Amino acid sequence: MVYDVTSEVLLNFFLKILKKTYKNSFKKSSFEDISSFWYQEAECYGEKDSMIMLLGNKADLMENRQVSFEKAKSFAGKKEILFFETSAKTAECVETAFFAVSKQLLEKKFSF
Repeated sequence: MVYDVTSEVLLNFFLKILKKTYKNSFKKSSFEDISSFWYQEAECYGEKDSMIMLLGNKADLMENRQVSFEKAKSFAGKKEILFFETSAKTAECVETAFFAVSKQLLEKKFSF
């Protein structure tokens, strides 16, 4: 994750998210918390033009999957945000996700 934390409000927001993420990592409740907690917090505390991207981590542990690809992709589609399944362990799709968000930011800034 890459964060530009320039204020105490944002720092507290990210610390809250990181604590919640670590506590619920790879649980179905972690995904359910996105719509009831994380997404609203990002909209509330994020800059007006912030870009939000949903990453389904632990793609290397598909046998333990609790949330379907379709469900996560559907949520991202409804919110009009990017979605990728990634693995921090194997780096699967991590670079692709960063390139995708970088491309969107450039297109937004320069109206390509």
